[in-house]
Amino acid sequence: MLSLCGMRIMKRACLGVTVVFLLVGALPAIAQDGDAPPIIDSITWEIARNQGASSVWGPFDPYVLFNPATELAYEGDLIRLTIVILDDGLPDSADNIYIRKRSVWWPYLGYSAPEPPPVDGDTPHFIAPFYSFIGAGTATCTITFFIPEWPGPNQARLSGQINWDVRWLVFIEVCDQEDPGDDTPISIWSYFLYAVENTAFRPGNPPSFADAGADQVVLIGREVTLDGSRTFDAYNVGFDQNDENIFEKDYLTYTWEWLSGPVRVDPIQTDPHDPTATITLAVPNDPNNANDFYEYRLLSDDNVNALPSTDSVRIYARESLEERNPPLAIIEGPANAVSVGTIVTLVSRSTDPDDPDGENLEYRWQQTDELGGPLPTDNLRNVFQPLSGMTEDTVTFQALMTGTFYFRLLVDDGFYRSIARFSVEVIDNATGGASVGADGAGGDEALTSPFGSALCGAGMLPLAALPLALCLMRRRIR
Repeated sequence: MLSLCGMRIMKRACLGVTVVFLLVGALPAIAQDGDAPPIIDSITWEIARNQGASSVWGPFDPYVLFNPATELAYEGDLIRLTIVILDDGLPDSADNIYIRKRSVWWPYLGYSAPEPPPVDGDTPHFIAPFYSFIGAGTATCTITFFIPEWPGPNQARLSGQINWDVRWLVFIEVCDQEDPGDDTPISIWSYFLYAVENTAFRPGNPPSFADAGADQVVLIGREVTLDGSRTFDAYNVGFDQNDENIFEKDYLTYTWEWLSGPVRVDPIQTDPHDPTATITLAVPNDPNNANDFYEYRLLSDDNVNALPSTDSVRIYARESLEERNPPLAIIEGPANAVSVGTIVTLVSRSTDPDDPDGENLEYRWQQTDELGGPLPTDNLRNVFQPLSGMTEDTVTFQALMTGTFYFRLLVDDGFYRSIARFSVEVIDNATGGASVGADGAGGDEALTSPFGSALCGAGMLPLAALPLALCLMRRRIR
């Protein structure tokens, strides 16, 4: 869908084109100090191809003629427009020409995509250009701009439906007033500009981060599931990797293997693309020996990087399980709305009747939708709040935008799980940027980064890397 700004541009463009038609057609010239308003006579396109060293600084090939109707630009290319303007008041009234360039992203229908940036050099207001006279009543000026980078190739192109990744509708507008009213004649020329990604600017594909799940205490003779579904792959974030319309993605393969234990029990895995496997243990571990356990390793391979990512999990097999009470998940956080820029802290006040000190509790924080379900991938770009400390009893995040955001805490004691939910309202307030603790008051020490100190510990690496990966990755356009 076009943005509201784009729709307004289109509305004004339609009005402007009608005016130009009338001006060029049968309508008598509208007086401007005795002169007709300026109109665009011709526009010549030229392109300097980027050689791939830098998306902005080039180096560039020499300018050559470019036809936007039949040729494709690439990310980082340099475009130059030479615009010939007619005005019968020139050269005597050389201050009566104003020009503006605007661009609107024009998506491919049926493929929703993160909106790419506009081509640079857009001017919301009319400006007086530098121009030279060709002859009486004729002037020429130039506009130069870069083709910006965007989040990656269009899946429609990868499927062969189109031969471009991004297109913009570019408007060149000329009038005789710096701030024209709705009835001011405006000469408008518009072009579609098609562009393809420059693979030289694409960042590397980061490796996946294997997550073998939490340690478990199980009963012998019962089937146990080894679950690696929380494995994280930055390249696949932002869309459903199982969507058949996604043609560029990592196809993760998972391998479970036995590492140690009283006896060898190999996992049963039916599909290498399924992150789960099952085991049934018949020989118990010694409950009095903390070092007696079964250990299994998960290997996650994105089939791009040379080495797979690994993680391991411990399984404690028992002849009988003592009667236990489930933990109670409790979240303490800001009682009132916070302002944009605030560092927000959510604290687990969870309790475990069988473990008063809570030493055996494991924590997992997650942002969710309003109903407590997974955050929809199509909304990830708009509402995602990077969390720090996702497996600690305290999590922090910086409120990046206004809205109401929902979070879930999963508490696991190795036997039972308990879930609590919490919402934080973020408002636009000039006092933003403070550090807010769980009680809603300002913290003792303002954090300088939303990551804080919770990045310490190798076990946190996959989850702590999520915010950074989201910043660095280029999501494929769908």
